[in-house]
Amino acid sequence: DGCVVCPTTDSTFDLRTGAIKEWYPKNPVLRVLTPALRKLFVYPVKSDEENIYISMSGGSATGESAEIVFSGKAQPGVTASDVNVDE
Repeated sequence: DGCVVCPTTDSTFDLRTGAIKEWYPKNPVLRVLTPALRKLFVYPVKSDEENIYISMSGGSATGESAEIVFSGKAQPGVTASDVNVDE
């Protein structure tokens, strides 16, 4: 449905705008105690047969830019800690 889901809170965010769609949908107590603070930053993405490229330009409040290149096969539950970063 065009959303990314936070694995910790089950909150959903729109992939195109970063807007919060649902905040703590499974926990009404935390939904009230933890106000939704801000939408997510959104960055242009492109991919080829081997890599995913994320352009950091335009997503930063300071105007800084960098390009992150994710290499290898994506797997559920695997973090992005082992990535190649080109700045």
